[in-house]
This record gives sequence, C-alpha cells and structure tokens, in this order.
Amino acid sequence: MTAPSISISTEIKHCLIRGFNTVRHLKHVHTSLLRFGLDQDNYLINMFLKSIFSFSNQSYARLVFNQTHQPNVFLWNTMIQGFVSKICFDEALQLFVSIRKQSFLPNNFTLPFVLKACSRLPEYKLGLEVHSLVVKGGFDDDVFVKTGMVRLYSGCGLGVLELGVWASSLIDKNEFLTNPVTSTALIDMYAKCGKLDLAWNVFKGITTKDPVVWNAIVAAGLAMNDHVKAAFSLFVQMEKSVYALM
Repeated sequence: MTAPSISISTEIKHCLIRGFNTVRHLKHVHTSLLRFGLDQDNYLINMFLKSIFSFSNQSYARLVFNQTHQPNVFLWNTMIQGFVSKICFDEALQLFVSIRKQSFLPNNFTLPFVLKACSRLPEYKLGLEVHSLVVKGGFDDDVFVKTGMVRLYSGCGLGVLELGVWASSLIDKNEFLTNPVTSTALIDMYAKCGKLDLAWNVFKGITTKDPVVWNAIVAAGLAMNDHVKAAFSLFVQMEKSVYALM
C-alpha cells in the first residue's frame, strides 16, 4: 500500500469510527473505498458493513459483501450477526451454509447467532448439525454457545432426548447456573420434556434466584405439567423470597 493509500485508509477508518448521519454519507465513503482500491481491505469493509447494518440496509450490506473477493471469518461473522440482529434469520442461515461449503470453520462468535437463527425459524435439523460442530470444535464450554444450545433444544422440545449427558453436565458448572438467562432456559427445556426432577435440580443449584427464575420453575416447570398444588406452594415461596430482597 502506497503512502497516499495509507493516508486515505486512515481517514476512512476514522470516518467509520465516528459513524454516519445519513445513508448518502455512507455511500460517499463507499465511493472512496472503490476509487482508491480499498474495497478489498477486509478490515475497512468489516467496519463499513457494521455501519450499513446500523441503517438496517441489509440488501446494501449483501451487495458490498458479495463484491468482496476473499472475505475472512470476521466478515462472515459480521454478516451473520447483522442479519440475525435485523430478524433476517433465513439470510443468516444461508450465509452459514455458504461458510461450510467454502470450508470456513465457524468460531465461538459465529455459533451463538447461528443457533439463535435456528431456534427462531425454527430450523432444528440444521441446529443438530451445529451442535455437532460445537462439540467437534470444543466450543461447548463457551457460555454464549451453551445458551444458544439450550434455547434451541428448549424451543424444539427435544431436550434431554438429544442433549443427554451434555445437558446434564451443565448442571455442575457454576458459571452456567450463575447466569439467570441460561439457567431459566434449561429449566424450561427440562419442563417441556417432562423431566421435572432435572428442572428442580437446576433450580436448586441456581445461586441467585430472581423473579424470572422463580416464574420459570412455577409456570414452565410445574403448572404446565398439572402440578397445581406444588406450583401454588412455590408461588408463595417466591413471593416471600422476592419480598425479602426488597
């Protein structure tokens, strides 16, 4: 890269960091990237794509991405994350399938968004394939990946039938039970599978039980399975617990 190109690159970088007020300004920078031969700079294009998604212009983002000859994993991640954040789950999964066809290996930044898309569509068959990648890639210790996995299985009702030992082992991991979002999802998953004993074990292991966790064990864990008296008893305990925290 020549000295003038470095100067232009730095100027564009600063512009991207500051952000844009209008799409017109955004496209003006795109013109500069093309004019000075910087349209294949993955670092700048990655920043540029994030700016495009901030304007909810997914078609423009796809156009810019498609014109990038050798996108790296960071660009793929930005595109998948951008589509998921804009509720474009089909497009996100299409990109993920493209990654696999091009032999790109997803990482722990890719997988949570792919799992979210799988659970929201729902696309459980692909979700099972992603689960396989999680295990093979050694990402099953990542809390964000684990959260995505639990939400996927909670939504499809496969629960313990598919998670098996993997899901049960999560109960013993303190960092998982200290996260009310993931622990609540796990309670919900077990409840939908009729495994109330496992749901109760998760609940007992949660260090800080906020109202959301209590609601999960009362509503999803018990009331949905016709354990009305036990649910009412837990509801009374919940009120006492929440009142004590006030």
